[in-house]
Amino acid sequence: MTSRRNISRFIGSNSTAMALLLNGVFWVYFWISFALASQPNDGRFCMDQCLDPYVFFGYGIGLSGNPLALTFMKIMIAIELPSFAVVTYLTNLLTGEPADRLFVGVFGDFAYGLFPGFPNSSGGILYHGISINGYRLLATMLLSFFQWFLIAKILTRLIKRFNRR
Repeated sequence: MTSRRNISRFIGSNSTAMALLLNGVFWVYFWISFALASQPNDGRFCMDQCLDPYVFFGYGIGLSGNPLALTFMKIMIAIELPSFAVVTYLTNLLTGEPADRLFVGVFGDFAYGLFPGFPNSSGGILYHGISINGYRLLATMLLSFFQWFLIAKILTRLIKRFNRR
């Protein structure tokens, strides 16, 4: 019985810190992968939609290929979807995009609203060298730490409650 309590104490005291540390490690991996996959793109020499959906200071991903096909983006979507969905919903409200188009977009394509790539919602507009979707990634990163803090706290409570029985 004491070993169960010791395990429960260990999990309870370290789960939140471990979740936040692992989330931080993931974001370091994400930004390194983003930097390696990005290509120069500042939009000066094109006429139509010429900016990548995800642009940071002249480097971006997504115009020459689907950014969701990249491994680091797939992993980010898999583990950060709640944060990404909340951020997308809020940015849709702020940018004037219909917020009800979170998962189904204007043309009925699944995930167009969640992962936009058209000029009216991502490319074509830079604020201080970062595209709107770039800001979505930054906000998702910040919100994901709160997401994993909550998940760790909930799991700790459930484990403690389960061990009491």
